[in-house]
Amino acid sequence: MSRLSLFAGFALAAFTALPSPAEEPTVLVEIADGSILAGTLPAGFELTLVMADGEKKIAVGDVRRLAVSNFREEETAALEAEVRKLREGLAAEDFKEREAASKALQALPGTSAPFVSRMLGDPDPEVVSRARAVLRSLEGRGQLRDSRDFVVVEQKVLRGWLRLEKVELRTALGSVEIGRAEIRTMRRPGVPEAALPPGVEEWLPPMAQVPAPRPPVLLAARLQDGSQLVGESPAEALALVDDVGKNVTSERLQSLVRDPGAPGYFQVRRKGIPAVRAALVAKELPVVSGARRWSIPVGMIESIEVGPLRPFMGGGNAMAVLVQNHLAALAQGAEAPTQRFWVYIDGQPANPWNSVGKTGMTWVLHRVHEKVCLVGADKGTNAYKGDTSIDEELPILAVRKRNLPAPEGVDPKDFYAGWIGGDVRLTKPVCGRDMTSLEAVNTIIREEFGDEWEVGEHHSPSGGWHWWAYWEPPPDEEK
Repeated sequence: MSRLSLFAGFALAAFTALPSPAEEPTVLVEIADGSILAGTLPAGFELTLVMADGEKKIAVGDVRRLAVSNFREEETAALEAEVRKLREGLAAEDFKEREAASKALQALPGTSAPFVSRMLGDPDPEVVSRARAVLRSLEGRGQLRDSRDFVVVEQKVLRGWLRLEKVELRTALGSVEIGRAEIRTMRRPGVPEAALPPGVEEWLPPMAQVPAPRPPVLLAARLQDGSQLVGESPAEALALVDDVGKNVTSERLQSLVRDPGAPGYFQVRRKGIPAVRAALVAKELPVVSGARRWSIPVGMIESIEVGPLRPFMGGGNAMAVLVQNHLAALAQGAEAPTQRFWVYIDGQPANPWNSVGKTGMTWVLHRVHEKVCLVGADKGTNAYKGDTSIDEELPILAVRKRNLPAPEGVDPKDFYAGWIGGDVRLTKPVCGRDMTSLEAVNTIIREEFGDEWEVGEHHSPSGGWHWWAYWEPPPDEEK
């Protein structure tokens, strides 16, 4: 079955008359009171399945089984509209608005999943990424639901909406009319009972089968009037073709410099690949720079530099180096590096000095938004027993809490991803065996950074598990 039909929205189905076939199909129909009636359907019927991508007519004799959901089209129309509205929020210019839309999607019932899944084909990479995160969250919490009916034809599952007023079934006890509201399932003899599945395997493909969107490219575009715009562009916006129309890969792209001898073309340099002459396919280059979005006519561009574009301040802050490597990897379309670091948890035996298994708990860097970063637990974190051997040498997450106001785009009231009110650093690598107590850990940190610093705690500032902090000097310390 095509992915398009799996991801399709609502569908309608109806039984309509056809010329009589050679025989009447025999079926078992389960009705609402638990009864199962055996009989035959009138000859000449077929099932019509109308989906967003068109109608599909199926002979009733080809249907192995079907099940009817207790949800109806009219009940889910408002939910579909709400998901459509929140999609606009996921693509908003404002980071805070995008975060709010993600949270609103998370709060919707699991029956919203078929509509959220449509976003996996959205042209906006951030919409795709956030929609995938919502679906995975619903799946992880066991809340994925598909409110549509389903029909199985030759082991293929088709999702849609069955619409019929009644079915006339000829049984050994006589003919009986079964209203649509009474029908729960229908199957051919010998076919297992047609329980309505949640739909996870039908329309949510494994992660490996969903092409991951390429992360945005960090770049500086210098214009012919002397302006320079620093920001992010979608990787797809840097599609290139050579002078005979052949596609030129933009992987490992380093720079584009306008070729003075070939109007409309650039000298394209890529890491480890000989330079070529190529043109940008797009007529305009979209660049998100801070809170502004620009659409730059390609004819105005003199050059484009790709990759880390400015020095990262930090004064020996290894967190700043980690952030730089994180952004550089995303700019090159590569997977961001995973650097684990020690953190402290209060009230659990998951620290190097009190865990039973001689392990300590670790966190990772998750996201970077301008001058702040989100650090926290990931799938490798064990907040109850520890996850990393104390024989390992890792940096310690240090935090300086100063009650600073949360910057734009960070919700300080977020229970699981709040605002720490200060900045973070990473110490030099420390062996877990040297972390003999909370006091010993804070001594290590303060000897390196000063008395204002302490180890980052798992449950801060409220629910914990993740929190935001400045990764470079806060605004009041900028020079």
